[in-house]
Amino acid sequence: MDRVDLALTRLREPEYAHVEHLVVVDDGAVVAAHRLADRGLGEPGEVHSVTKSVLATVVLLAVRDGRLALDSTLGGLLGARVPRPRRVARVRDLLAMTGGALCAGLDDIDRVMELPSGWVAALLAQPQRDPPGERFCYDNGAVHLLAAAVLAAAGDPAQLAADRIFAPLGIRDWEWPRDPEGIPLGYGGLRLSALD
Repeated sequence: MDRVDLALTRLREPEYAHVEHLVVVDDGAVVAAHRLADRGLGEPGEVHSVTKSVLATVVLLAVRDGRLALDSTLGGLLGARVPRPRRVARVRDLLAMTGGALCAGLDDIDRVMELPSGWVAALLAQPQRDPPGERFCYDNGAVHLLAAAVLAAAGDPAQLAADRIFAPLGIRDWEWPRDPEGIPLGYGGLRLSALD
């Protein structure tokens, strides 16, 4: 039994029921592609927190282009609507999830998503727990604020990803949901196919 067969056997165990596909690429060539769920290999599906990595890549492209700086602050990017204690959090802090805001863990964004509007305002209203850059907290809200900051400073993160990441990679069938104000969700929601 080869390694791909061993991996497929393992992935069919109940603890891996959430895994939908196995794609193995060697030196740019797909050497194995297997569907483990109903969704086809070429059909977009949510890639959850991979969205954060795509947004981080967009941020770094904007930094390289001089449209954003890692030391830019929330206050500088989003203006007076940012409460005073939150203004000094930098792009680098949000990327590292060390922005310092009180976060409730993995479900922090769920309560915000229930709001009909004002997601950024609700996230900015979170109390500042620690000085920025000092303590890690898995903060989906911080990443959504980062998406809002990119939009304000460098343009639409989804369009930047389409032009600078997806198109060069040949990815044409993607979806990136937005909040009620039109900001691409920074923390998750991006839909790509397993092959893409």
